[in-house]
Amino acid sequence: SVVLGPMSVACIACTGSCVSRSFALTNNCHRDCFFCFNPNQEDFAYWCEHPFPWRRLLDELAAEEPRPAAVALTGGEPLLMPDEAVAFFARARELFPDAHLRLYTAGDMLDRALLGRLRDAGMDEVRFSVKHDDAPAALERVLGNLALAREVIGTVMVEMPVIPGTEGFMRDLLRRLDALGVDGVNLLEFCYPLWNWPVYESMGLTLRNPP
Repeated sequence: SVVLGPMSVACIACTGSCVSRSFALTNNCHRDCFFCFNPNQEDFAYWCEHPFPWRRLLDELAAEEPRPAAVALTGGEPLLMPDEAVAFFARARELFPDAHLRLYTAGDMLDRALLGRLRDAGMDEVRFSVKHDDAPAALERVLGNLALAREVIGTVMVEMPVIPGTEGFMRDLLRRLDALGVDGVNLLEFCYPLWNWPVYESMGLTLRNPP
């Protein structure tokens, strides 16, 4: 990876020898991102219908060595289950008092009250997924919640893939994120998730072979 500026504690854990583990509450999501890899997961549909046993999985991790340096809550969209998300961070903080705890979210379900609950439960960082194809009103709502999170949470990040043909949007967005004071932006690989090729084809894209 190419790095410019300071890295999140969680990013350092993922790229080093420290243990970083991710959990989910559900595979459900109110978004339908065409580049999402979740449908490739084993038993994806089952975990859309049933909640993940995150309490048991956290307890099992607590019995392992070494202790995790970072613990993440991802999905699906964790904030479809806000009370469970708060409970997750409270339990993770109890089990791993020194770990860096982070949340992945689309960001449009946040408000100040929920941000405060998550912070008080032990969450250290929130990572927004900003969508290049959002309607303007939806994008503004997410950026507004990002600015709100910046006031409440210690670390605010953005993670998004770099999509061909969106350079102008990305340049404008990065300037806005910088002005909002985000702590970092992870620019991810843009990949084909093996389940919805017509969308990629409609964008005039082709697969690179070899990758």
